Amino acid sequence: MVMFWTSKIRQPVDDLESQPPSEFVSHALCDLFRRSSQSDRAYIRRRVDSSRDRWERPDLRTLASGEAHDLPPVDRVRDALTWQAIEGGRFDLRDNLMSIALIYLAAVRLELDVVAIFDDISRTAPPELASAITRFPRRAPSDRSAEAFGYHEVPTAAGVRYESTDR
Repeated sequence: MVMFWTSKIRQPVDDLESQPPSEFVSHALCDLFRRSSQSDRAYIRRRVDSSRDRWERPDLRTLASGEAHDLPPVDRVRDALTWQAIEGGRFDLRDNLMSIALIYLAAVRLELDVVAIFDDISRTAPPELASAITRFPRRAPSDRSAEAFGYHEVPTAAGVRYESTDR
């Protein structure tokens, strides 16, 4: 199937890519992605190389650390999950699941409405990844724990960060 995107989406993406990387620019791209049509999201996925350092993405291990940021924690969690939708599972779904686990753990720690956030963002992801995002907060507790994904919590002054148990 050939997808067509509106010419209206090109300019905002061009504008964002022309700005210096920052948390706000990354947030603006995530917000644009969430508000876009399916075909415009496909364009953004093709256009944005999520593996490049061009975009300042949230640090998944410190989402619940309490470190000072310009955006509220709920926006950082939503953006972190949106980046998974932008990447779209095109490399390895297992890598996405490792990231989704950290995002989930942070959202729980921050006492956010995890199911609502995950359900909302899953609507922007490709089908296989959308299913993984939707199902994640509904897994058995032992299957979504930090330990199940090889992480442990490290207390910080205002929260926690997650580190690999391999260290």
